[in-house]
Amino acid sequence: MAAARRARARLEERLALRCGPEALAESRRALAELLEELGGAGAVRRRDVRPPR
Repeated sequence: MAAARRARARLEERLALRCGPEALAESRRALAELLEELGGAGAVRRRDVRPPR
């Protein structure tokens, strides 16, 4: 789990450098709203999302 957290932190840092922290935060908000609207937020909260094939 620690390795996954480190990888996620590196990815967030890279994205923030590329598009800016404000744009990253806005994108995260928009994606969360879309997940909620489309009914996928519960699965994400339960960590019941399958990886892509």
